[in-house]
Amino acid sequence: MKCSRVSETSLAAVDESDRVDAWQEACREALLADRVWPVPHVDTTFSGAVRHRWIDDLLFVEFESSGFGGCYGVNSLANDYLGFGVSADSYGERVTARDSQVHTVWGASYLWANAKIRDYELIGTGRSLILYLPRDAIRSTGGHLAEQVDLSPELRGPSARMLRVMLEALCEEPDLIEPGEAVAIRNSLLELAARVFREDEPPSGAAVSRAMRRSVEAWIDRRLHLGTVSPVDAAAAHGISVRSLYRIFEGSGESFSSLVRSARVARARRDVIEGQDSCQTIAMRWGFADASHFTREFRRHFGTTPRGLRAEVEGLDRGQLCPPVAEDRGRVAAPPGVSAA
Repeated sequence: MKCSRVSETSLAAVDESDRVDAWQEACREALLADRVWPVPHVDTTFSGAVRHRWIDDLLFVEFESSGFGGCYGVNSLANDYLGFGVSADSYGERVTARDSQVHTVWGASYLWANAKIRDYELIGTGRSLILYLPRDAIRSTGGHLAEQVDLSPELRGPSARMLRVMLEALCEEPDLIEPGEAVAIRNSLLELAARVFREDEPPSGAAVSRAMRRSVEAWIDRRLHLGTVSPVDAAAAHGISVRSLYRIFEGSGESFSSLVRSARVARARRDVIEGQDSCQTIAMRWGFADASHFTREFRRHFGTTPRGLRAEVEGLDRGQLCPPVAEDRGRVAAPPGVSAA
């Protein structure tokens, strides 16, 4: 890898009649646009400054301008890149995609695919930082490729925050970064950016169902000591219908009622091991109809009765037999010497 050097263009020292041409050349080098023009609503003299540096195949750009518009050709070199941008609160941009949809963004962190952008125009000035990443580089990490312009949502994930910090830090780096350091910086930027693209990918229905099941399971744990744990209450607590509650368990091999039963019998198992309460007392504590019902469920899960388990564990280290309460409750392990049902 070569050294990473900063290239800088400022219009302050450029004659006013030549500023648009100078800015267009600087924007082409920084992949900001193939063609630029001053925005008509800005009355001040056109001004701007842009700094960019290549870090191997990644391009970091920092710029600020009084206001301009830009466009990309269909065969632009920039179309091979995805972008991650960070802007000041005062910075605004109106972007027109190639499908003619218009997107407006103000002071945000956002992602886009250059190939999907036709043109844009600044509607608010301010400092902006951009990291351009080759599509192939993101693909090689397993990252999600942005296939549409999506400039609306603020990116708030931890990877996006860390990437912002790194881009800000790059602004303070000296003009020259040695090859060894450039390699480390490039790889760190790429990994964080790939994670940002994955964070921005909408979760699948299966992922949503898994997350909801975990939430329901935690809710059951918190409510179990109260006695009644009903699907109606669980659905209401999660803002869904009872039918939707049942649906999230489809294909999982579990159901709401089986989770409740497994949780109850796991809590009861711990009480059998750690205490001397009667079967009737434990049964009432954890919501079983009576001692007979409790014994049947216990045998079904562990292949032995509560009294049988107590006889088995006499003289053993009771602490070794408690973890199943915290494990997968649908598959609670039997104690040593007892075969599972």
